[in-house]
Amino acid sequence: MPRIIWQEYNPNHLRNAVVAFRRLSQGNHVGLGYRAKNGNWQLLEMRGHLDVAVGPLEGANKGYMWIDPGVMIHGTKMLMVTTRCRLFEKRKENRKIPYGFSDYHRAFSEEMDFISTPDRVGLTCSTFVLALFESAGIELIVLGSWPDRYDDQQWQAAWLLRLQGFPEHIQKLQMEMGKKRVRPEEVAGAAAAPGYPVSCATAMDKAGEILQLAASLNPPRRG
Repeated sequence: MPRIIWQEYNPNHLRNAVVAFRRLSQGNHVGLGYRAKNGNWQLLEMRGHLDVAVGPLEGANKGYMWIDPGVMIHGTKMLMVTTRCRLFEKRKENRKIPYGFSDYHRAFSEEMDFISTPDRVGLTCSTFVLALFESAGIELIVLGSWPDRYDDQQWQAAWLLRLQGFPEHIQKLQMEMGKKRVRPEEVAGAAAAPGYPVSCATAMDKAGEILQLAASLNPPRRG
């Protein structure tokens, strides 16, 4: 069974949860697909500031790739990821998570409420997925292996401009400028790696394969 699957491929044989990745014209994006209790696939994703969405995976915009991490992660733990996603889905008040560059560790309570602290401003689409894995006891990556990158700081600065309508939140984000960034394709790459936790070098290597495959199959989507 392939680890990296294009969306048009029937997902019904897949395991409990998959990382969902797609290329967008303004940047890449990552979310988490999982089976609801009724057996249907759901897509859980952080789309922006105060905007977490849950909906049918087959109803999402075309262009997603599914990365099945179940080969490298024990099935019991992947079932826990699904359980945590289902619990999150019930907590509708969680749909308003702020956007931020914070560390994702211990971002959710046992009840899957987002834990806001002075040191945790918010999450990105990438750290949202990493936090979901971490809530299930899976440390997908070795965060300390990620380098400080100048273009990541430029990306953070661009988000400050996008959130000009939230001046109080921008002040909090400014305190987080320069924090390590895990890119969406690197989360997807980590999910495709042969073992975990995954170093930045390995995640970037796998991310390159995923981006090449995505480019060959479909151009970037608007959205």
